[in-house]
Amino acid sequence: MHLVGRRRRYEEALRYARFAEAALARIGSPPQTVARLLASRGTVLVATGRTEEGLAEYQAARAIDVELYGEGDQAGLATVQHIGAAQTRLRRYAEAEKTFAQGLAYATEAVGTQHPTTARFAMSYGGILAQLRRYDEARPHFEAGLATRQAVLSRDDPELAAAHRAFAVFESNQGRYAQADEHLAAAVTVLDRREPPDADELVSTLVERCSTRYRLGEIDEAWDHCLRARTVAEAQPRPEPVGHFTSVNRLAIIAKRRGEPESAHALRVQAITIGEQAWGPSNARLADPLLGAASIDIEQGRAEAAVPRLRRAAELRRADGTAHGQLPYNHLLLARALAEREPAQAQTHAQQAWRLAEEGGNADVRTLTAAWLRERALPLPQ
Repeated sequence: MHLVGRRRRYEEALRYARFAEAALARIGSPPQTVARLLASRGTVLVATGRTEEGLAEYQAARAIDVELYGEGDQAGLATVQHIGAAQTRLRRYAEAEKTFAQGLAYATEAVGTQHPTTARFAMSYGGILAQLRRYDEARPHFEAGLATRQAVLSRDDPELAAAHRAFAVFESNQGRYAQADEHLAAAVTVLDRREPPDADELVSTLVERCSTRYRLGEIDEAWDHCLRARTVAEAQPRPEPVGHFTSVNRLAIIAKRRGEPESAHALRVQAITIGEQAWGPSNARLADPLLGAASIDIEQGRAEAAVPRLRRAAELRRADGTAHGQLPYNHLLLARALAEREPAQAQTHAQQAWRLAEEGGNADVRTLTAAWLRERALPLPQ
């Protein structure tokens, strides 16, 4: 089951879990093995987006571990880590903070400070403190976790790369992009030492480095990192979809910045195709490349092609509850696309863009929309 899950054949993994559960029942359901089965099933459920169910499996496994070994025994620490990660994914940050703090205390007592398990809890605890914007409290935990991994792990261990990546996110969230880029460069160096390489981790790290180089104004370097990420992803029999999709979508953004609109449009369309094949046509991630492709359509005089893309992107954003994200700009683009053919609808979309921008505090879109309405002697919404 574990091997199948790692290959992202999740439904097959859950089927094997049912077979294993039945087999264990026939031999009396030994608790230690049942706990590991529950934890493995929890991992698969979380990977398929069923995080609430996965958390329940982890908690059931944890209850067995506590009964068998006690609260702080090393044997049950992995499940504590999984529980905290699931709570974080569910945005239950107060619960996750408590879980990771307890895990760090248990690990320090059980195996000492210079151990990979303790380092993992230190990084996770730092991560949840950063999520709560308690950056000064978080930094020592990131530093301790990274220092421990550097001291006890081999130079090509993916856990060392993961520590650098986590530190990079921490720095990026505070606008410290140069420091973030140093950690991402270190992570890429670690992953490049792997034989065979861990393609999924390398792709996601290269995508993150692409983003930091772009923010630092290094556009050509950003392109190189995202291009390498796409190349590595597409060399895999089953590319990990998030990294593959994101690398292509960011290449589109960079191509547009470099003054290559048709190349950018083709990359946006490729990202849409990747996303549809991976997640189906209704996933909210598709809204961004749809909007990007439509924007280029409008600029290149293809307003009719832009309209269905923009309407679909708006539907996806509304379904996802992101009304104050890109939705105001989405409506403004619809106004521009419909201005000549359906002026009444265009006015409606422009006024909707202004209202949503006003409600969401999006000053840029509000200013652009107000200018568009004034150019046509149309009133602002009351």
